[in-house]
Amino acid sequence: MRRLAKLRRVRTALAMRAALALVLVVVAGCRPPAATTPAAPSIDASPAAPGNRPLRPTPGPSPTFASYTVRRGDTLDEIARRLGTTRDSIAYWNRATYPSLDPDSSAYDPDRIEAGWVLVYLPGAVVDPEELPGPSASPGVTEIEPYPTPDPGGAAVVVTHGPRGTDALALTLELAGDRTEGAGATVQWLALAGVPAAVFVEGRLAAADDPDAAAALGIAAEAPTIVLGTTGWDGTDPASLDPADAAAALARADEAVTSATGRSALPWYRPTTGIASRALLEAVGRDGWTWAVSWDVDPGDDVDPAAGGPTADDIATRVRARVEGGSIVRLRLGGPRTFEALPLLVDALQEDGWRLVGLPELLGLEPGA
Repeated sequence: MRRLAKLRRVRTALAMRAALALVLVVVAGCRPPAATTPAAPSIDASPAAPGNRPLRPTPGPSPTFASYTVRRGDTLDEIARRLGTTRDSIAYWNRATYPSLDPDSSAYDPDRIEAGWVLVYLPGAVVDPEELPGPSASPGVTEIEPYPTPDPGGAAVVVTHGPRGTDALALTLELAGDRTEGAGATVQWLALAGVPAAVFVEGRLAAADDPDAAAALGIAAEAPTIVLGTTGWDGTDPASLDPADAAAALARADEAVTSATGRSALPWYRPTTGIASRALLEAVGRDGWTWAVSWDVDPGDDVDPAAGGPTADDIATRVRARVEGGSIVRLRLGGPRTFEALPLLVDALQEDGWRLVGLPELLGLEPGA
C-alpha cells in the first residue's frame, strides 16, 4: 500500500510538473525577446556518436595528431569507433611504431594490440587509400589521459574528472538538503532536451513525502540519459562517520532510491565534501560503490543571489570559464537559479565545442565509449 501511495504521489507530481512546463511555455511566449528562456538544445546522445574525441585546437597550417593509450580489453575496431576514424587509418598512422599494424606487411595483425600502447591519430580523419601516410607519424601529439580504472583491492575510486584532452564533459546534480522546489522541472528539462546527466540523491528525500523530490526521481527513473547515484542518507558527510556506519548509510540510501524509482544508485557515490578516507573507500567499495564521484567545477549555484550567490548568467559564465576536457560539473537540483541557468549553460558549452556525456561514457565504462 505504501508503494502504491508513493507511485500515486509521483504520478500526481509529474502531472503538476507537466502543467507547470506548459504554463512556462505560454508565459515565455508572452515575454519580450530579451527575457525568453533559450530553447532546449538538440543533442545527439545516440550510442553511434563517437566518444571522447580529442578537443580540436585552433586550426593550423598542418593537422595535429592526438594520442590514445590502449586499455586492457580494447580492440582496434572499438578504438576507431570512439575516435571517429577507421581501423586501417589507425594502423597506417602507427605502423612505424608497431610493425604488426602495418597493413602492407605480411605480419599485419590488427587484432593484436597491447595495453599501454600509445596510438596516434588525427581526430575525425580517415586515411585516403590513394594518399597513404609515410611510415612515421606527424609531430605535435596531444596526449590524452587514460581512463580511471577500478581499484584492484575493491575500494571505491575517487574521480574528480575524466581523461583530460578530450571534448567530453559530464553534468552532475545533487538532490539534497531542504531546497527541492523546482527539482522536478529541472530534471524534466534535462530529459526532454536529451542532456546526459547524473543525479545524486540524498536517501531520506527518496523516502520522504516530498512532491518535488518525487517528481524529480520519477522523471529521472524513466530517462535513459540520466544516471542515479547517492550522497548518503541524510546529508551527514559519510567521511565523518565510522566506515561501517557510512557503508550502512549508503545501503539505506540505495534501498530508498530503489524503492522510489526501481533503479539502484550503485555504483555511484558522491562524497559530500568531494573527498574520502582510504578506510571509507574500502568499506563502501566492498558493497559495490565502485566510483566516488567528486568534481572539478562548482559554480556555487546553491546560494541565492540575494545572499551573494550567482545569477543564472553567472552560473553559465563560471562553468564556461573553468571547464577542461573531462571535467565533472557539480550543480544542485532546487538551486535558486539552476533551472534558469541550465539552457544558458548547455548552449554556451556547445558553442565552445564541448560534448556533454554521461558518467559511464566519461569514464570509459560503456561499450563504444
